[in-house]
Amino acid sequence: MLDKSEVKSLIFHPEKVVRKYAMEFFAEGGIGDIEVTKMMLELYSKGVDDEEALDILSSMPDLPHNEETLKRLWEIEPSHPNIVFHVDRTIVEADLELLKRLPDVRPREQKYMDILEKRFSIASMDTEKLWETLWEYSQSGLGKGFREFDYNYGELIIKELARRKDFPMDKYLEKIQIDYPEEYNGWDDTYLSVLAGELKSKESIHFLVKTIKINSDFLCERAAEALVRIGIAEVVEAIGNEYLNEGFHFRIYASGALSKIKIKESEELMLKFFPKETDVTLKTYLAYGLAKLFSVDSIPMILTLLWHGYDRFFINLEESAYVLHVVHGLRHPDMDKWYEGIKQAEEKKKRAKETISDEKSLLKIFEEELEERLKEAINELIQERKVREKLNKIYSGEVKVGRNEPCPCGSGKKYKKCCGK
Repeated sequence: MLDKSEVKSLIFHPEKVVRKYAMEFFAEGGIGDIEVTKMMLELYSKGVDDEEALDILSSMPDLPHNEETLKRLWEIEPSHPNIVFHVDRTIVEADLELLKRLPDVRPREQKYMDILEKRFSIASMDTEKLWETLWEYSQSGLGKGFREFDYNYGELIIKELARRKDFPMDKYLEKIQIDYPEEYNGWDDTYLSVLAGELKSKESIHFLVKTIKINSDFLCERAAEALVRIGIAEVVEAIGNEYLNEGFHFRIYASGALSKIKIKESEELMLKFFPKETDVTLKTYLAYGLAKLFSVDSIPMILTLLWHGYDRFFINLEESAYVLHVVHGLRHPDMDKWYEGIKQAEEKKKRAKETISDEKSLLKIFEEELEERLKEAINELIQERKVREKLNKIYSGEVKVGRNEPCPCGSGKKYKKCCGK
């Protein structure tokens, strides 16, 4: 994989798709580099297209800031509601001490002004009171869903608590020893997961890995995010110890976390598991995760998936293959075809956005085409399921491939010289 300094240099790469992968590397991994924030704001000021401009702004809350970067963000012309949204989110999540020194830098939308006021109010409480308030508030949400419970208020408390020097670590460590049952319908385990990430607590790794085994998407997302924030080799090792023993649910969240932990150990583990993985969706996720790490060793595996087939529902591996070849200075006979596919996908996305922004077009779709589009979507899902079933048989070895075709294990060798011996 590339190191952080090499990825940083790609932020100003002449190709937009390469810049996208470079920016996501830093935003997804929670890598605290203020120079990256400045570089991305500089890229924004150079006049990129609307889509890339919004991609840059949407990553700002996940990057570190100082007085200079917050001022530069605030000075961006609020010409579109999405610009206001991303800038407001960044400001409302900034360090309070920093915001105190910048009294004019405040959210434009009242919703985010209200959140910021709550943050200042929470910050005035002592640590013991904050700790008690968090769990009293969590208890008040027992049995309640998002419509009945303001979950985000608890996260505001957590973010303030975690920065306190007198944080009650002993109480926290005691609390993560609780074994929450599968049917638990409260918020304590979710808040503990978020707290683990904010603290970057090495002691929480076992708790978080155990948590992503629970069949609850929102909880697992928070636990996986926390593992990424901790982001050390011990996290990768803990995931590796469980991966092959667990089913699809655990593996999908684990592979997602590995792709965002930008260290060599993540790359090594995904390279190790790719040949052993027999589910096409998980195999696709591992390949994509390796591409997000700019792993040159993953190229044979990605090319194998392009040859035999992969899960196209969320991921464009042709794009990943193109980026890796460009970044590593490699050539492939299909590069022009991959590039054309990237451009077509951009155009399709652009047309879709134009349709959504056009009220008359939307009404036409709802009034005249909704039933037809639903039928098309259902047919596509049925076909995708059939394709996945066929590919799972190939990758599990149930169906033999041609002797001269790439081996499904992803070694880059022909089948007859690898698993077909």
